[in-house]
Amino acid sequence: MKKLVSVAMCTYNGAEFLDEQIKSIIDQSYRPLELVVCDDCSTDDTRQKLERWKSNYPDCIRLFFNEKNLGYNKNFEQAVSECAGDYIAIADQDDIWLPNKIERLREVLAASDAMLAYSRSVNFKGHIYHPASKRKHLEKVGLEGLVFYSPAQGHTIFFKRALLDSILPFPEKISYDWWIAAITASRYKLIGIDDVLVYHRLHDNSAYYSLKLSRLDELKLSLLFVDTMLEKGKIGGFAEQYFLKLRSRLNHKLDNNRGRMDVELLSFLIANLNSSFAWVKYKSGFRDKLSKLTIAYKIASA
Repeated sequence: MKKLVSVAMCTYNGAEFLDEQIKSIIDQSYRPLELVVCDDCSTDDTRQKLERWKSNYPDCIRLFFNEKNLGYNKNFEQAVSECAGDYIAIADQDDIWLPNKIERLREVLAASDAMLAYSRSVNFKGHIYHPASKRKHLEKVGLEGLVFYSPAQGHTIFFKRALLDSILPFPEKISYDWWIAAITASRYKLIGIDDVLVYHRLHDNSAYYSLKLSRLDELKLSLLFVDTMLEKGKIGGFAEQYFLKLRSRLNHKLDNNRGRMDVELLSFLIANLNSSFAWVKYKSGFRDKLSKLTIAYKIASA
């Protein structure tokens, strides 16, 4: 007998694109399937649309309507906690899944000892589609690949229910998907595949599209991530030693008053560009600036 897969979706004022996302989930090739939706006090037509879908598919859709707004992370924590499946997939409220998304990721996990699998996705806004990311998968770059960015984004991840004991509760200040990927990479095994299985919608009201951080803010967020992993991640061994070392560097080498990094941290970043910081090749000129600053310092200090 095939195992139940749960899809955990959170909604908040997402009526505009909700129907497309739910249809793409209902149309999945894999069965048995349940869709668990937690709405975070929407004020638009989201609730009405959810109830219509529930009336049409009463056996595979379960709805929860919060009495008070929980926020992004805690609402997803509630959604995954309500899932009954042996496997859990995360869904945004405004994307479009390819029909074989669940079936493909379940095959990957079923054939391995990994606890989590994730795919590529294609970003789109309106009728403009962007190429899928070429970033290395986490199993190839290790924990270093999580310091600034997690390629295992929420809308792409699929994990075994047994992982819940390790990832719950979600911390308040770190995005839930970043947290899930980091805990899995620190304690277990995860697999990334190159298949594009999601069309990830960008629009002016989406958290992904509206979040724009300066490089200084990215460093501060990374420091917060490292602190949270050490304080709440219950990690040990190599993972703990790595994060302790990185926290020490970030704490002492980040000059918040002047809004820039000192050269020792720059050198650390340069040394890790091929793994931890592969993302900087997408930041115009950042790699060259880091290299030139480090070289200039070495010449001046000679």
